[in-house]
Amino acid sequence: MAPDEAPLTREERDALMAAHVDASARRNRAAAAGQNDEARAATAEARRLEGEYLRRLPWIAMGCCPHCGEVVRSPFDPFGLDGLWWRAGTLPAAPEACGHFCVLVGAVNYGGELPGPVPFECHPGPEVPYVIPRLLSLPGVVAVIGRVPMETGYTAYPIAYFAARPLPAEVLVPSWGRVTYSYVDASGRGGWKGANDPWDFGLDPWLNSGKVRWCPPDSDNTTLSEEPPAACPYRDLEGRRVRVLSRGGPFMEGGLPDGEPLQPVDA
Repeated sequence: MAPDEAPLTREERDALMAAHVDASARRNRAAAAGQNDEARAATAEARRLEGEYLRRLPWIAMGCCPHCGEVVRSPFDPFGLDGLWWRAGTLPAAPEACGHFCVLVGAVNYGGELPGPVPFECHPGPEVPYVIPRLLSLPGVVAVIGRVPMETGYTAYPIAYFAARPLPAEVLVPSWGRVTYSYVDASGRGGWKGANDPWDFGLDPWLNSGKVRWCPPDSDNTTLSEEPPAACPYRDLEGRRVRVLSRGGPFMEGGLPDGEPLQPVDA
């Protein structure tokens, strides 16, 4: 964000999204009609609007490192799932974090009915916090659960992973809302992975072993709780324990990740 720019308000964000939807529709109509100049102009306008949106998103604390105490901050759209931060193909700015930070994933609880349709593919996660056992099985890796109230009345649960020592890029997973993860390994070879690692919603064993920590709900995710595991407020929450997703329309339940390698067509 430029020094002279303020974070988006709800009204500004909604206006940007409405203008982006309009520009995208004009681009599609012009392209279908073979009106190349008009299509290029509408494409440029959509990109400009997306750039302003991503540049001016609020930065929100998502968790606190269990190794050094530094807070992780990330751009985030708390105004609704129809914002481009939630679009599966968007690449927002990376979180600002310490060297222990690995990846940020998350969940969103709707408190009842699923959200209304969105015009793009969207993968906000399940409704309750979960862990990825494969990551937590690595030495020195700890997951930290936080809470972010959204303007819609939904509750988002960021889940940040930290490692005592840097992990190889190829062992990580796609970040929150993304369905693929591209990386370059230590030998300089590129690769990609799909978001299909199995989830575990049973937090108690991980809490008891110290592999999961949490930020108190009233802490703005800037401090870690020192209470015993049984006091964790993110245990046994009500909500859908499956993928919730949109393919560019209504939201639906999408089953659970099963650990099978994904092919490009799946992602």
